[in-house]
Amino acid sequence: MKYNRIGLFGGSFNPPHLGHLIMAEEFVNRFSIDKLFFIPVGIPPHKNVELAPKEDRFKMTVLATADNEKFFVSDYEIKKEEPSYTYITVLEFKNRFYNSEIFLLLGYDSLLEIKTWKNYNLIFENAKLCAFAREGFDIRGFDKEILRKILIIDDIKINISSSMIRERIKKGLPYRYFLHPRVYDYIVAKGFYR
Repeated sequence: MKYNRIGLFGGSFNPPHLGHLIMAEEFVNRFSIDKLFFIPVGIPPHKNVELAPKEDRFKMTVLATADNEKFFVSDYEIKKEEPSYTYITVLEFKNRFYNSEIFLLLGYDSLLEIKTWKNYNLIFENAKLCAFAREGFDIRGFDKEILRKILIIDDIKINISSSMIRERIKKGLPYRYFLHPRVYDYIVAKGFYR
């Protein structure tokens, strides 16, 4: 089957939360994405965060996305033994879906760091980028040349983050309604983030 528009949504998904799902659904609907791949990172090159085991982050992402027929979870990055670089992942999916347009979804937090990413110019050459507004991140002073190349979704701001959820769990604060119920149950069963 031919897919015209393939979306990629990489992240640590530590844990995947409702903000990720809202961003993904809005992205799919606005840009007529045929298939959106959530791609949990194996070894992140930029984030120095204690991660739940990659197999568990993959499983939680599968649990979170199972209700949407356009959402898929790729194990491409978690199978790798070396750090995951976005440009390599983009090139891999461009090769797999060579007749399709590749779109990359990221939040403002990632956009503000993109110039530090390895070979970031190859990402722009091989994918259309879409940046989603995140509460607390301002792109007004960001590189204007890069901003001209990016599709922006700024009429919805997500105020949920994985780090906020992990912090709430550590402090014993309620966090259930930031997560898909299956992900919440999985975290409770595994005892993650305490």
